[in-house]
Amino acid sequence: MNFSKRNTILSILCGLSLSVAGFAQEADSLKAGGDRGVMLNAESASMPREISIGLPTGDNGAAICEDGVKHSYSFVKGFYHWAGGNSYSTVGLRGLSESVIKTGDIGMVVDSHTKLGGSRHSGVFSLKSSTFGLINFDGAANGPLGKGWHYSLGAFINMNPTSVNAPGRTFVENRKIFKMALTKRWENAEISLLYKLSLSKDNLGGYAEAPFIYNGDGSITPVDENYRIGRSCYFPSMDDISYIDLTTGAVKTGNIGKMDDRQIHDITIKGKYMHLSGWEFRGSLHGCISPRNNWVKSVVSGIDESIDGKLKNGRTTTLEDGSIYSGKIQNRVVSIVDAKSIDVTALFEADKSWDNNTLNLGAEIYYVNQYEKTASTRIAHTVSANPTRIFQDGSSTWGHNMNAQYVDGIRWSATVYAFDDWQINDRLLLRAGVRLRPLYQSLDGASVLDEATAGNKKTEGFYLNNGVARKSNVTLKRLDYAATAYGTYRIADGLFVMGEGFYSITNKAMSYFKATKIPTLKAIGNAMGRGGLMYQNDWMDATAMVSYITSWNNAATVSVTKQIGGVSETLDYTAQYGIGTLGFNFDGNLHWNGFNLHLMFTFQDPKYKNYDNEFVFSDGSVSKISYTGNFVTGISRVMLEIDPSYSYKDWRFWTSARYFSRQYASRTNLAYFKGRWETFGGIDYKITSDLKISLNVVNWLFQRGPKGSIDVADTISDASELEGYLMSGKYMRPFEVNIGVTYKF
Repeated sequence: MNFSKRNTILSILCGLSLSVAGFAQEADSLKAGGDRGVMLNAESASMPREISIGLPTGDNGAAICEDGVKHSYSFVKGFYHWAGGNSYSTVGLRGLSESVIKTGDIGMVVDSHTKLGGSRHSGVFSLKSSTFGLINFDGAANGPLGKGWHYSLGAFINMNPTSVNAPGRTFVENRKIFKMALTKRWENAEISLLYKLSLSKDNLGGYAEAPFIYNGDGSITPVDENYRIGRSCYFPSMDDISYIDLTTGAVKTGNIGKMDDRQIHDITIKGKYMHLSGWEFRGSLHGCISPRNNWVKSVVSGIDESIDGKLKNGRTTTLEDGSIYSGKIQNRVVSIVDAKSIDVTALFEADKSWDNNTLNLGAEIYYVNQYEKTASTRIAHTVSANPTRIFQDGSSTWGHNMNAQYVDGIRWSATVYAFDDWQINDRLLLRAGVRLRPLYQSLDGASVLDEATAGNKKTEGFYLNNGVARKSNVTLKRLDYAATAYGTYRIADGLFVMGEGFYSITNKAMSYFKATKIPTLKAIGNAMGRGGLMYQNDWMDATAMVSYITSWNNAATVSVTKQIGGVSETLDYTAQYGIGTLGFNFDGNLHWNGFNLHLMFTFQDPKYKNYDNEFVFSDGSVSKISYTGNFVTGISRVMLEIDPSYSYKDWRFWTSARYFSRQYASRTNLAYFKGRWETFGGIDYKITSDLKISLNVVNWLFQRGPKGSIDVADTISDASELEGYLMSGKYMRPFEVNIGVTYKF
């Protein structure tokens, strides 16, 4: 089973504070900018928060724009080499309409801009640690060099053992980012050269899971009194593996704790020029180069039981020393990713305002050369804290490449777009946008496009060019397009009625062709309509909105686990489906005399459409299951956010409490998790105008609930089978205290 939202088809926009009906969450809804607590994440301290709007994401996970351009159109995810921090002048959220038109992303996008050199030397340096041993440094400095030249430097270092202190590696999170920029300014023009180096050894999964007993009513019970969810490590210290190279068939070995190694170079040249006619011209040339992008993904995939040292399929189970083992066994699918990419983007924009009209024109060309091969294998260990590795028939790994993936290809596009804001009078504002993006894509993949290539079925020992399996070539020449419309009308002072909608067609990226059979090459469609009221005055602002958003022709690879002959079997399956979501959202801010209170309430109704499945397992058994009409997993129907803060002289007190109602954990909707709170809080004190200390607390309600979906339950059709069911998955961060100090000059 796969609890990692980054790798399921049901999450979108890691790092974005957006709800289904969350119009008030947009950067352009009530005011420009603002992040709504983007970096508050109840799962990870080093990545932005994750709130889903119920629509599937592409292969990039969270969409990040840096210095005007999207960080990458390849598989390089934003959290590989972006963490916000002191080196940025602004970190906010793009509005939904702007994201749809400019980047093609359905949802808001994190928009960040590097802090370039100013007229005087300045800097900000922060140090932070936690009760779990976090080492975090975030520093930035900039200033003038003379004759119109300016410099900017930045460094972000995050080394975190996390709450489990895994014995197999010192730091589960280990990321270093170094930045520099050189800027030349004239009276009406500016040009900058920026460079960023990212060195990441973060592990993307395997160390943040726990076993528990699902009680059948949405609650869980720890497996035993010695296991502390969120504190005990659920990964064996013995992490040696062997696997089969996907392209050569050679047998290789390695250590899971030492195989995460990503290197990313970002180079950007950007400039702007203000013409006397009133036109402002901006241009950027950005390269994201990843010569080494290696990492290991480990996914829990079902728990079996060995009786008298044997599984029901007859395989023997032993410990490392050869002694017989009987008892519960946790299975894992381990994926070893070897990838590299070159991503180049050229962007040109022009703006002009006159009278009551503002026009924004843009043109973007991007080129992606992407290579990724993913070998897979299986391992097992005991169901306990600091578990012991289990061998099957004397082997430490088995099931080689049954979940393998491969893609090698290029993709380029040339996009043109336009926005127009028209303030017709002091009451009526209209905004419209349109995007056209012709694209070309040519790739070799390991996916199966038709029954004639059935030899690419991922059986044990699979590798490409082995005499049976082969690469499947796909060439696409397509057109993406989108249109948005937005309008507000002022009914009375401070009171507005608004409406907005978009329609978007986006063709499938290379990531869809690396795993299993692709059901269709039809483009993914998304559409939305919403409307409501906004009100604002000197001490408050509020928005109430009703929306409907839908998506169709989605295709993504999911893992499905079922017990075959008493032994867990996990297969990859390419699902095709749609989603429809009706939502209501209220979002408001109250502020006076140093006190601020942000409130958000969301009700949403995300359901699957046209989601029929036929799973074929190794014994020939077929499970035909329809998820059509069921609620989307991992998404709450009711969300409540309460964010009060108070500033008095040199003190600032703040807290954030977010409630998520029941989340369905299986696509059959038979398994679910009860509602939970995610809580944060802190105190900041300015010792001097330049020196500040901070004390922050995570999970001050001591919640320990699981979260995500349970793939092993997706094939269970009888709810009684889930009562007392032993399973494992992701969980919230446990109670944690952070202390930090910040100095600026």
